[in-house]
Amino acid sequence: MYDYLIVGAGLYGAVFAHEAKKAGKSVLVIDKRPNIAGNVYTEKVEGINVHKYGAHIFHTNNKKVWSYITQFAEFNRFTNSPVANYHGELYSLPFNMYTFNKMWGVVTPEEAAAKIEEQRKDAGITEPKNLEEQAISLVGTDIYEKLIKGYTEKQWGRPCTELPSFIIKRLPVRLTFDNNYFNALYQGIPVGGYTKMVANLLDGIEVRLNEDYLAKKAEYDVMADMLMDKYPDIDGIFAADMVAIACIRQLLKRKKKVPRDVKVVAYDGTYVAKVGVMNLTVVQQPIEELAKSAVNILLNMMQGKKYHNKKAFFEPSLLYGDTTYNKDKIEFEN
Repeated sequence: MYDYLIVGAGLYGAVFAHEAKKAGKSVLVIDKRPNIAGNVYTEKVEGINVHKYGAHIFHTNNKKVWSYITQFAEFNRFTNSPVANYHGELYSLPFNMYTFNKMWGVVTPEEAAAKIEEQRKDAGITEPKNLEEQAISLVGTDIYEKLIKGYTEKQWGRPCTELPSFIIKRLPVRLTFDNNYFNALYQGIPVGGYTKMVANLLDGIEVRLNEDYLAKKAEYDVMADMLMDKYPDIDGIFAADMVAIACIRQLLKRKKKVPRDVKVVAYDGTYVAKVGVMNLTVVQQPIEELAKSAVNILLNMMQGKKYHNKKAFFEPSLLYGDTTYNKDKIEFEN
């Protein structure tokens, strides 16, 4: 039985799993995606680690965090310095003295601040009421018109005058020649990609992918509820792992004792038998042997071999859990 079932193999889940294992706990990590690493998942495309769900740059001012994460990956010195292309004119982002110099020819912070204030006054803005007014207050009309308005309206699908001002309040604006988007002491991207880093975090931990633990939870609960209504005097249940778990939940809600009032035996014996409300007694299928046999049969058939007897027999195992009495225990209670 596992001490922890962790749903999600992203950064949070992987760090928790690693620390739990280090503390001597048994851990199972499941994820409904076919891969680990969650939204920071990277995959190799022609030798390049492509960020499948958008670019992610790791950045922090916390030395403890940086020291921790660099145990699992070497980081490059990537600095996020975006460049905006406005009809062939290139402007530095975030907005800084390089941007202001290119836009207005100013060379000192005082000149840039004066230009922004001049344009804010010309627009008649005292208290910004929408995104447009907030943007002009921050960087002036010229930069708003060239580098903010079109992009923002395309992104949100509505005029900037209809968008709230708080959306753009976090926009970095610097009166220095610093074009680093993040104001963080430590930053970079893992060499080899985030997937490799998360794999290092999960080293030695059982991980099951393509597993959506909650996908059928409601369905199983309804099924179990109907079963209890139809057979209120039931004293034994034999069902697939997930159905058995749902039945136990319903039994406990109805103040039934397992296994005293109702004994439950599951079949298949997958990992969920150990992470439900109770450790199930199961008839465990030899899944690995079944898979190997099926693959061998398919390979032989592909090579032209014929099978007249298409049946194969495998010996299951009975594993005692908490939902029946152990075969060595007496079958009664006082």
